Amino acid sequence: MKNSETIGKIAEALTKIQSEIRDVYKDRKGYNYNYADLASVLEIIRPLASNNGIAFVQMPIYRGAVRPATSDVVGVETILIHTSGEYLSGKVYAPIEKIMKMSVAQSVGNVITYLRRYALSSFFGIAQTDNDAQSVEASKEENHSEHQEMALKKRNVETLKELLKKCNVSEQEFQTWLSNSESVSKIEELTNEKVESFIARFNKKLASIQMEKEKINE
Repeated sequence: MKNSETIGKIAEALTKIQSEIRDVYKDRKGYNYNYADLASVLEIIRPLASNNGIAFVQMPIYRGAVRPATSDVVGVETILIHTSGEYLSGKVYAPIEKIMKMSVAQSVGNVITYLRRYALSSFFGIAQTDNDAQSVEASKEENHSEHQEMALKKRNVETLKELLKKCNVSEQEFQTWLSNSESVSKIEELTNEKVESFIARFNKKLASIQMEKEKINE
């Protein structure tokens, strides 16, 4: 890795970028593996780099330029350039492997793209994460929501039972009615929406009973 004589300003910019940057999901499918493509990495990096005064250049290179010619190895040099003139640069190499149904040129391009992606991710501190992590979080949220729904229904069932008592309706009598009209044998088998509907109905009935009592007292 090479750098300018001073790197204070580019280091400050990278520090800010890395506090805001997010990881990229492996949303592309390869041969028996998932990966994040170059476009996904660039989509995350470009706006943050630009907003913090950093441009980057990536050029294909061959080891033959610095060592005895090796036609089956290709590399990429990545240079980060700050508006202050400071820079950081690094080189990475990989062997060229002929990929089925690809020409040699296409195989070289494939390796270069691969190296560009990993070099940029390394410079900016991006990890490539499986979408499974997102699925786990979604599952946690779903379970949390389901738990909340169950807790709400439990409270509503208790509220309905209290209303039945206040309306002088026995729980057994109500459950017999449920089995005939709702095809359930007990209150707990009702959906939460149904329980809430009965709560509203018996609240009205209770209000009516109380009004009748007030009239009698008058």
